[in-house]
Amino acid sequence: MNTRTVTQSEADLKVRHDVQSELGWQAGLDDPAHIGVAVDGGVVTLSGEVTSLSQRAVAVMAAQRVVGVVAVNDELHLRSILGEPEGLELAKAVNDVLRWTSGIPAERIHLEVQGHLVTLSGLVDWNYQRAAAAKAVRRIDGVHAVDNRIQLSGRPDAQDVEHRVREAIIRNAALDARNIVVTAEGNELTLTGTVRSWIEKHEAELTAWSSPNVTQVHNRLVVHLGNG
Repeated sequence: MNTRTVTQSEADLKVRHDVQSELGWQAGLDDPAHIGVAVDGGVVTLSGEVTSLSQRAVAVMAAQRVVGVVAVNDELHLRSILGEPEGLELAKAVNDVLRWTSGIPAERIHLEVQGHLVTLSGLVDWNYQRAAAAKAVRRIDGVHAVDNRIQLSGRPDAQDVEHRVREAIIRNAALDARNIVVTAEGNELTLTGTVRSWIEKHEAELTAWSSPNVTQVHNRLVVHLGNG
């Protein structure tokens, strides 16, 4: 019998148990027992139905937080609810949420609604504004999918953007900067190397986005568990 295979199988069983426990710990999930969890080589697949995009996001983020998870395959589906808004009614709700959510320049964001699909477009200055707009819309009942096409306004190239982002990563106590490589081409930044967890990978990307000169981040970091 292959000892390495048995070891990986045992590790996957532990990850599955931990993900299920983490899902059960989330107040934002109505019925975590209806979410299926499968693990293969640290890759977690979530299946089943949830009632909203926000619950779907909560489930995915919960799985990503668990030690031993290298990637999450989201196969969750939204359960249709009778009478939920769509079309024009949903468009009005989305417009109101964007206008009344702090930090979102709603006047610079355009929206299109087809059934339960919301497409966002426009031009904003910061990535956090783009992310906040999508996050706000995902919380609305009746939204089954968000296509975020909002772009960032171009800024002058910073010759030292690689150095500045690298220094920011080193300052971040949540990151092990030794295995993270930062390269820049114009306003686009690429992260390569290895990290210890999915959360660390996400944290590195957020740190890269904090630079005012960055309009695109390509996160090619690989989660390496260090178990041989």
